[in-house]
Amino acid sequence: MPSLFMNKMRVSVPEGAVLTFLPDENGDPVMAEYNRHRIRFGIGGVWFETSEDVVMFIKDSFFATFHANPMNATADDTDEFKQRALTGPPFDKAELFPLIFDFMVRKREDCQSVLRTVMLTPEQSRELDEIENFLFPCAEPLGNQRHISVTGPKFLLHPSTGNAMVAVLPAYRQNNMGDYVGEHGGDFVYHEHSSLCKDPRFVKLVADYQNSTRKKKHVSNPEMIQHLNTEYGIDSKPITEDVIRHCEIVRIKRGEPFAVMSDEESGTCFLSVLTELDGSLDWSVA
Repeated sequence: MPSLFMNKMRVSVPEGAVLTFLPDENGDPVMAEYNRHRIRFGIGGVWFETSEDVVMFIKDSFFATFHANPMNATADDTDEFKQRALTGPPFDKAELFPLIFDFMVRKREDCQSVLRTVMLTPEQSRELDEIENFLFPCAEPLGNQRHISVTGPKFLLHPSTGNAMVAVLPAYRQNNMGDYVGEHGGDFVYHEHSSLCKDPRFVKLVADYQNSTRKKKHVSNPEMIQHLNTEYGIDSKPITEDVIRHCEIVRIKRGEPFAVMSDEESGTCFLSVLTELDGSLDWSVA
């Protein structure tokens, strides 16, 4: 019997089971019409059914491209129902595809939706990497592109452990003159820009500095620093070599939910990385 990861647990379903993923209609006749035109994909012994509208919403996805190719049509196709059996990797195993189809439906309803919303094992997270990059080629950012992709944030991974890495910005405090200064002196970035901490381009700048055997003479990538300052709109309170020098790298196990939280103690403002779920915080999954 195929095993599926659904609602944070593994469940077994009969061979040939049909799982349906559709947007809520909420009495909307237009959405009801969209949901009337459906397509099923056979994956790992299970049929995943959704609307053609959901499939075509992410235009560059494998499913959209596959469905739009006339050569993949069959004699049994109708205007309202189509069926496609997929074989070979990554379609030989159905376990994580409920996450994929649930994401596609949520993305159709809200463009800010992300793929990873629940805790995964490290093995599941790495397997989902492969599925994600195959189905959504636009999920892999290139060069200077923003780290937020169609499926959500991408993280810099440690080369040997595979853990996700976050770069925590330096602490700062308000002095007697009412000015904010870095706790270590020099420049700093206000914690309102804590999204930098998860950006793999910024994390790489910090990791490269920490891995340098000649730290005093290490020079970070000035082009990337300027690019990030411009992209995040922080030219007035910019990233500098001094900021990079005083960041801390935190490693997070793959599949683990985490949040970067700002706090203040005795006049010192600092960031910390939490890995215990709290509904009031904005969680990412490594």
